[in-house]
Amino acid sequence: MASFNIIHIFPDNRLHILNGYNDVIKTLIWGLRCYGHDVTYNVNHFCPGVRNIVFGANWLGPRAIGNWTPDTIIYNLEQIDTIVSLKRFKVNFKNLARRFEIWDYSQRNIGEWKKINPGVRVHFVPIGYAPGITFERPGVKQDIDVLFYGDASDKRLSVFKSMCKVNLTSMYVFGLYADARDDLIARSKIVLNIHQDNASIFSIVRVSYLLANRKVVMTDLPPGLEIEPDIAGAVVVAPVNLLDNFCWQLAQNDALRHQLEETAFKVMAARDIRTILAHVLTNEQA
Repeated sequence: MASFNIIHIFPDNRLHILNGYNDVIKTLIWGLRCYGHDVTYNVNHFCPGVRNIVFGANWLGPRAIGNWTPDTIIYNLEQIDTIVSLKRFKVNFKNLARRFEIWDYSQRNIGEWKKINPGVRVHFVPIGYAPGITFERPGVKQDIDVLFYGDASDKRLSVFKSMCKVNLTSMYVFGLYADARDDLIARSKIVLNIHQDNASIFSIVRVSYLLANRKVVMTDLPPGLEIEPDIAGAVVVAPVNLLDNFCWQLAQNDALRHQLEETAFKVMAARDIRTILAHVLTNEQA
């Protein structure tokens, strides 16, 4: 069996948004250990003598990764065509694509990696499920109609304002993770997924965690974005200008929400990370 070290990059403690990788990291660790691999987790620490898998490597320049070995894996969870437009990240992505093997959650991103370096070693690793990402809050009262968490934008604030106008009990939070976030999710009837204006990939990382925890996800779907077929059957899609109306109706319909909650969990649980890892590790050796 192999030995792996998961590296979680935090170049600055103020970049709390990088906690957004936590659930995928937790899933990956569980999946690798299920196959008997030895797995450690470290923040900003490369371990020699084992195979390192790095989350957030795009935040580091060539000097910071100069001693990383060629068998290092870069696990990307960013939307490349959006972030690579920033000069500092463009240079970093080129360096990563030239030196290391890439694991990526998005087929669209894989096309972008090949534009950066036609010879890149890149594997599709879709977001999967592990039991450890399903939290338990038995008996919690759902006293929040609609929850949204994430970066603020004019579009998102406008949608939130519309929820308040139709008298839905609503919360918008930023910078909460782990138990603080999960407590609010458990109390919510509906969780919103509202894409930023420059989004090019459906927010599967955010949404997958909600589905794994039996949440009704109400999402917009801007032109050009595609939802993976299985996930499409587990979320409710509505135009931005109708999200308030859809949420109001769902908030009043307990039976329909409970049905959607169970569908959400069933769809996400079918994405067993062990099956995904078996496929990618086999393809690595081919």
